[in-house]
Amino acid sequence: MAMSRTLLITMAMVAMVCYVGCKGSGDDPISVSPPEAPLTKEDSIIADCYLVRDAAEAYAAANNGIYATDPWHSTLPDGRILIDFLPDGKLLVNLYNGGRYLPIPGHPGGPGEIGYTGRTSVEPYGYVIRGVGADYSVIIELYTEF
Repeated sequence: MAMSRTLLITMAMVAMVCYVGCKGSGDDPISVSPPEAPLTKEDSIIADCYLVRDAAEAYAAANNGIYATDPWHSTLPDGRILIDFLPDGKLLVNLYNGGRYLPIPGHPGGPGEIGYTGRTSVEPYGYVIRGVGADYSVIIELYTEF
């Protein structure tokens, strides 16, 4: 009798664990979500512009609030440049030509390019980041208030 009661309690506990594990997260274990659509090239350019913005803000935070004037050549006292604040400290890839050279200093000129212009000569300090789409038009512009 004791064995069957223990077995019954164990089975009830397993059933509860299965129920909580399946229903506790709020997900329906039967339905399957469709995979997310991959990002378009323009979506990726926009996302990369936000990465450059985050790098610019991190650079300024490490430089007493002063932004880099140039993403490749403005150097902090410890030798870092704005590019060092990008993921893995690497330049970003232009998805239209495969080149790893972004962001470029100044205004972007071709499809997939991201340009960075910093302003430090006059207060308020800041930057403009622009991303260009397939048709050479600016698809995103991020900037600090001048």
